[in-house]
Amino acid sequence: MRRYAAVCTSLVAAGIIGAAAAPADDPYALIRDREYGFSIRLPRSWKTRQVDLGYRRLILCTRDRLAEIAVTASRQDMKEIEKWDDWEEWYTQGRGLHIRRIIETKSLLLEKDMVGKILLFEYSQGNRRLLQKVLISKFGDSLVTVECRAPVVRYHRYSDVFTVVMGSLRRSE
Repeated sequence: MRRYAAVCTSLVAAGIIGAAAAPADDPYALIRDREYGFSIRLPRSWKTRQVDLGYRRLILCTRDRLAEIAVTASRQDMKEIEKWDDWEEWYTQGRGLHIRRIIETKSLLLEKDMVGKILLFEYSQGNRRLLQKVLISKFGDSLVTVECRAPVVRYHRYSDVFTVVMGSLRRSE
């Protein structure tokens, strides 16, 4: 339990930190999305796939089926805004999820004209307990969410990667 508390405390303290300049052998790949106007760095060694659903773009990045990063971009309309404002209700609906506790929620200014919200919560899915950190960002007419999740007992192994990924989200023209 102490280890879990220490992990949660360090996650809350870490917050969102901008990524430093990348050396030539950078373990992260820069992904640019011109349609939705953003860029983000994702770990090169993780399995990545992109899905374009027409009204939404999804980038899934997984590591050994234990950790996952999901980046979703869509147009900011009232339906999407309302969905994320009431995230706890729709997120669990029909997915067999049970939110055990909300550890952190915080609004922040990511860049000029780019606002965001951080959610950190623990949930259970079946007999698995997971920690998930979500960054919801709004800018221009785009809504970009970055979801990072892993089992509670392994989250600390990926927390630095999750921080780099979330901290690398930038608005691009």
